[in-house]
Amino acid sequence: MFEKKVIPHSISTRAFETYTPTLPLLSSVEAGWEGVMVRTYNEPMESEGVTFPAVPDVSLVMVTQGAVALERRDVGGSWNAFHVGAGDWSLTPGGGLPYEFRWRPLSSEPIQSLYVHINTDLISRAASHLTKSHPHRVELGARLVFQDLATPSQRHRSSPDPDSQSGWFS
Repeated sequence: MFEKKVIPHSISTRAFETYTPTLPLLSSVEAGWEGVMVRTYNEPMESEGVTFPAVPDVSLVMVTQGAVALERRDVGGSWNAFHVGAGDWSLTPGGGLPYEFRWRPLSSEPIQSLYVHINTDLISRAASHLTKSHPHRVELGARLVFQDLATPSQRHRSSPDPDSQSGWFS
């Protein structure tokens, strides 16, 4: 009989890969970098649901190949739907609640992703250095889908799923 994996409320950023559907292709874990961890993954083409515990660090994820209809929710919450493709990013601040993703492919291209985890203390020090007088006013909010505006051309323009009632995730 199949046992469902118990998902804790939060875990260390280093342990995050034990909850991903595939092992990383590349990882900076052994590089000894302080404050930053980078991993790349080949994602499954489709997922009925993957639950991730919260991690203490800021997580930036970029789809580097492929396109999916993606849905995300905090565990037990309402689903928010988006179309996501190469060049699209998501941002999750450190802490928070466990969350779930499910997706289906929008193309035949394999789905690849880049995960960048940045230590919240490093973010705080950078904010303090950049804002000098009011670092406590810097707030980092979750963004499910956005693009780097400095990139001159995008192959895919992300947008909420037109059938979704939720609009943009904020």
